[in-house]
Amino acid sequence: MLRFYDAFARGCPDELNVNAGFGPGPDGRPVLGVAVAWFGALEAGERALTPLRSFGTPLADLVAPMSYVDLQRAGDAGFPPGRRHYWSAGFLRRLDPGAVEVLVHFAATRPSPHTQIGLQQLHGAAVRIPASATAFPHRQEQWDCLMLSQWEAPEDDERNIEWTRALFAAMSPYLEPAVYVNDLGADNPDRVRAAYGVNFERLAAVEATYDPENVFRGNQNVATAAT
Repeated sequence: MLRFYDAFARGCPDELNVNAGFGPGPDGRPVLGVAVAWFGALEAGERALTPLRSFGTPLADLVAPMSYVDLQRAGDAGFPPGRRHYWSAGFLRRLDPGAVEVLVHFAATRPSPHTQIGLQQLHGAAVRIPASATAFPHRQEQWDCLMLSQWEAPEDDERNIEWTRALFAAMSPYLEPAVYVNDLGADNPDRVRAAYGVNFERLAAVEATYDPENVFRGNQNVATAAT
């Protein structure tokens, strides 16, 4: 399925965004889901999705017209308040067979049924903006590979954190040396430069000019990474 998804996502038009990921199925076992968003005429969207919807027999087909607000909050139920979290991520240009094997293996061995592994597609108009036009420079056709561990009990912290780190290590040969800044945690200060890439020095200069005392430091901090 992931190999089909790779080819389908690469060929989709600007109006279509296609994410994929492993999450808990109805019985708690991991399933692969594909989430789509079409921004255009409904008839054209139906045609664009025909190859995907005719590939195999899904457990459920929930594709339907909805508002943008409903689309934005569609995943909220999977991340309820009160759970414990440890995340990692990186950009993935290709779903090589080795990367697929790693993702499938770790999805099957995750220590918590709440944990998810996501592939968030970046394509279309978003990749045609010059790298220097915004703080975010990574304007290529790719996926944000999200490793989203969540669990209930503090005594399970070590087991879930180690699983996430092991997944990231196993995926590292396939990931780009870049990351989306919102995916970074408190233990990733060394990756702030990777988040801003070619724009890092410009951002550091802005920080030094307008916040020389680093007052606004409750973030993935450019000033700290620059020193």
